[in-house]
This record gives sequence, structure tokens and C-alpha cells, in this order.
Amino acid sequence: MIRTLSTLAAALLVSGCGGQVSAKPLNVCLQPSDRVVAMTGCDAVIQPTPELDPAKSAAQQSALGPVVIGWIGGDQEGSTSQRVGPHGEITPAILNRAPALLAEMAKYENIQWVYAADEYGHCETNCLHDSVPKLLTITRMAHAAGKKVLISILPGTLARYPDAPLPGINEVDGIALVIYPSIPFPADFPGCNYPGNPLINVARCSFEKLDRMGFIGKRAIAVQGFRLTTDTDAALLANLKLQRELLDHAGALGVYAVVSWGCHLGAGELRREPNLIPLCGTVYEPLVTPN
Repeated sequence: MIRTLSTLAAALLVSGCGGQVSAKPLNVCLQPSDRVVAMTGCDAVIQPTPELDPAKSAAQQSALGPVVIGWIGGDQEGSTSQRVGPHGEITPAILNRAPALLAEMAKYENIQWVYAADEYGHCETNCLHDSVPKLLTITRMAHAAGKKVLISILPGTLARYPDAPLPGINEVDGIALVIYPSIPFPADFPGCNYPGNPLINVARCSFEKLDRMGFIGKRAIAVQGFRLTTDTDAALLANLKLQRELLDHAGALGVYAVVSWGCHLGAGELRREPNLIPLCGTVYEPLVTPN
């Protein structure tokens, strides 16, 4: 059963230093881009909608549930990719579309957050630093519309930032670490090594890095809801057991929300990344969903 807005609002207020929370992390349900599937236990919903008309997009997203994280991406060229930004970038098309879309989203109180950057800074160009003004532009527009801002980032990208306070970091209200077993994690954080589960280790080191950068907002984790076509069953099961431990340990890490990315995929996502197989509806589903 989806929790009410008041329940979510109360949960958001239960915070401590460094943006940590003591409550069980909220479950953010990711809908596929081309349909709405029945999902249970959702505290909030997000959908990478391909709708480019601002009024239609905002209305459709508002209808997803009592609490919605608005999707402000989309491709002006009409392709099926519909990422927030290709390879971690915030594109000119997104910037051009954002004012009208955010103005429409402002009409809906249940769209409480907007997702402003996907795997921020993960690109072939110097977008890690070049996109900062673009991100701040969208963040300020979203705040003016009464919305909070969420971005996601890979731990390896986060490690590229100086190990010092980052001006403007708290204009972003929430940061989700993308921690997938299928993504190798090299020694991204020298000197930060904990024994045990490597996924919990990289999450802990990443959050410590965010602390040193001065971030005080909400912490989230995006986990892997899919398998690769190249995965063997044995390797997949071993990796997903580690991920299950990360999900179970998320509250102790101060995580306020978790999303299983790719557990349901639309036709557009599968055309863009045909090597992915969604795991919802399979025997692996309990290992990739928060509840």
C-alpha cells in the first residue's frame, strides 16, 4: 500500500547529522517508460516518461501516485532513449524544456521532487565540471517551483571530486549512489577500506566522501534490478546476495530512500540497452527490491 503524503513528510523530517535517517529507507518504485505496472510497497514513484509536451507530461506523472519524483528528461529528437541526459550530461534540450515543464509540475503538490541528472558526470567529455552551472540552473528553477532536486552519481565519479568542501553542493537536496554489482569498483577511495561486503564498503566510503564535501542533504541508493545477458546464473546469484545485504544494511548507512533501477523496463530502454534483462517477475525479484 502506498503511504500517504503525510507519512512521507514525517519520514523526511527524521534526520540527523550528515543527512542520515534512522527510519527504514523509503522505497522508490521505478515504472517502465511506456506503461504503468502494478507495484506494491511504494513510498514514491518515478517514471522516465517519453512525453515531451510539458502539460501532458506533468499531468501523467502526477497520476502515478500520492508521491511522485518528477522526470524532467526526455529527448527533443523523439528517440526512445529518454534518459535524463546522455552519459551523465545535462543537455541543452533539457535546459530549454525545463522552465515550461517545471511550471506545469508546480501545479501538482504530489510531485515533491524532480530527478535532475542521471549518473551525473559519467561521460566522455569534461561534463563533470562543465555541467555544474547547468545543474545549478535546473536546481534553482526547481526550487522556485517548490520542488526538491535529486541526482544520481557513480562512486567512481564522486571520487574524482576534490576531497574538500564543494561550494554549491547543498543546492542539491538528495544524492543517490548508483551501486550495481555489474559495475566494477576499483580503489576509488584510497585509505577507505572496510572488511566484508564490497557493496556496503563502497557505499560507506562514498557517504564519508560526501560528508567531507559538506553535503547535508538526503542520501539514497540505486540498486540493480536487472541482469546482463552475459551473466551466468551462479555469478548473478552471488552478486545479488551481496546486493541484498546492502539493501538490508541501508538504514544503518543513513540511507533515506532506495530505488531498484531496471526491475521493469520499457521497450525504449531495451532498444537502447538490449543487454539488460529485467528481474521483476523472476525468482531473483526478492534480491533486487527493497521490501
